[in-house]
Amino acid sequence: MKKLKTISLKLSLFFFAIIPIKVFALGDYYISGTSVINPGNSSELIVGVKVNSSSLNAASGYISNSNEGCVKINSIISVNGTNVKGNSFIYANMNGGATGNVSLLKISVTASGQSCQSVIKVNDAAVGYSDGGSSTKLATYTVNVTAPLSTNNNLASLNINQGSLSPGFNANTTNYNVTVESNVSSINISASVADSKASLSGTGNKNLNYGKNTYNIVVKAQNGNTKTYTINVTRKDTRSSDATLKQIRLTNVNSDINFNKDKTDYNLSVPYEITKLNIDAIPNDSKSKISITNPDLISEETQQVVLKVTAENGNTKTYTINVSRQKDPNKVLNTDNNLISLSSSIGMLSPVFDSNKTNYFIYLPYEVENITFNYEVSDKRYASVEVIGEDRLKPDTGNKYLFNVKAEDESIKTYTVTVFRAKNPEEEITKSIDSPITTQLKELKITNGKLNQKFDPNVYSYTYKKKDGFKIDYELMEESSFVNVYEEDNNIYIVVEDELGNMTVYCLHLLETDYKVIALTASTIIFAVISLLLIIDKFFKEKILKNKKKKTKKTSTSK
Repeated sequence: MKKLKTISLKLSLFFFAIIPIKVFALGDYYISGTSVINPGNSSELIVGVKVNSSSLNAASGYISNSNEGCVKINSIISVNGTNVKGNSFIYANMNGGATGNVSLLKISVTASGQSCQSVIKVNDAAVGYSDGGSSTKLATYTVNVTAPLSTNNNLASLNINQGSLSPGFNANTTNYNVTVESNVSSINISASVADSKASLSGTGNKNLNYGKNTYNIVVKAQNGNTKTYTINVTRKDTRSSDATLKQIRLTNVNSDINFNKDKTDYNLSVPYEITKLNIDAIPNDSKSKISITNPDLISEETQQVVLKVTAENGNTKTYTINVSRQKDPNKVLNTDNNLISLSSSIGMLSPVFDSNKTNYFIYLPYEVENITFNYEVSDKRYASVEVIGEDRLKPDTGNKYLFNVKAEDESIKTYTVTVFRAKNPEEEITKSIDSPITTQLKELKITNGKLNQKFDPNVYSYTYKKKDGFKIDYELMEESSFVNVYEEDNNIYIVVEDELGNMTVYCLHLLETDYKVIALTASTIIFAVISLLLIIDKFFKEKILKNKKKKTKKTSTSK
C-alpha cells in the first residue's frame, strides 16, 4: 500500500509539474450515491470533483474503505478517461480542462448481512486547474448497512407452575385460562420469545386473589410492535360466605329483641339508668368476625348500635338496634306548647299571628279549593303538633283547622284557623233579595258589663267595659242559625252562621285606656268592612240571580 501511495504521489507531481500553477483556485472532491443499503444488496457510488471556477485539468488520489467486513468494494470503474490502477486513479485533460461537476470514478459496493457502517474516502487527493490553481480538499462518504427491523413479536413458549393452560400453548393463541385450588396463593409465569431481538414483560411470581386473576404478558418486537398474551387464573374459593349471627343477647337489659338471623333492624327502649348496652353476639360460622359500634346512650334520644359481621370470604351483613333511652324520672317536664309561627299557602291570617292568640280567620274566593299551612313550634325537641281539618275547602262556609300543640308535659294548646270560602257565583240563590238577613243577632245583652252604645243588629262593632262575673247573652234572628264565640286578649268575636253558610261577625273590644281606644277603633273599622263586604257580596249575587230568573220568566212568557 505504501508503494501504491508513492506511485500515485509521483504521478500527481508529474501532471502538476507540466501545468502552470497559480494559487487561489478552489475545488472539492465529492462522493454521491445511496448512503443506506440493506444487508446483501449492492449500490453504486460516484467520485468526482466539483469545479467552482475555471476548469479541471488534472486530479489524482486513491480510494480507501474503513470497514471491509461491512462493505465490500466490488469494482472501481473509470469515468471521463480517468486512469484507474487498483484503488488509485489519475485524471488528466490537456484539451483546455473540464467544467462543472466532473465525474471521475464509479465504485460498486456490496453490503454484508448485518447492520454495520463503513466510510469510503478519497485519500492523497490532488487537483489542478486550467488557471494554474490546485486543491487538496478530501472527500469522505459514509455507507450505512441497515438491516430491516424485525417484526416478530411471538412467544416461543409460555408456562405456569400451577395448573395447566387451556387451551395448550400456541404462538398464535393469545388468551388462556387456568384454574387452581383454593390453597394456591401464588403462581409463577415464565415465557421465551421467538426472536432474540424482541423484549418481554409480565412474567414472574404473581399473588393470587380468590376468584379471577388476570395477567398480561407483552412481547415487543424490534420494530416496536407489541403482542399481548393474557392468562386468566381462577383461584377456587372454598371459604365460608355465612355472615349471619346466631344470637344477640343483651346482658344488662331485661328485654328481648326477638332476634332472627334474617332480620337486620330492631327497636329497643331501655330505662334511663342504662347508659350503654352490654351485648353478647355469636356468629353462625365461627370463622366470621364481629365488630360492634356501641355508642353511649343519651336520655330521650335514639342511638344506633351497629353489629357488622364479616364472613371468611369477606361477605358482610349489618344488624342495627335502634336504642331509645327513657327520660330522667326526676326531670321537670317542659310546658311549652306554643307555636312561634303560623302561615297559610294562600290568603292572610287575621289578626296577624301572635303566639298568645289562638283564633284566626282567612277569607278566600270560591276559586280556591285547597289550602296548606306552615307552622313552627317553640319547643322543637319535645313539642308535637296534630293538625285537624278538611282536605278540601267547602264553599260558602267556615272551614275549621285545629292545630293541637302538645308540650312535653302533655299539656295541649289549640290554635284555630277558620277559613271562609266564598259561595259558587253560579249557584242558584234560593232566598229572595228581600228576605231578612238570617245571620244576625236579634238581641245582645251583657251582664256585669256595658256596651258603649245600644245594640243594633245592623251594627257589627262595639267597645265594652266589664266587671267580675262578666257574661254575654244573645238571641238569634233565625233560630236555625248557629253561633261561635271566640275571645282573644279581651276581644270578643261572635260569628253567626246560617244553614247555607252565610255569616256575620260581631266584634266587641274591651275599653280600657284612651290610647287603646284608638287601636280598638281601627280594629273595629276593619271588622266592620269585612262584614259589609260579606253583605254586599251576598246582595249582588242574589240580585244577579234574580235578574236571571226574570229574564228566564220573560222568555217563557213570550214563548
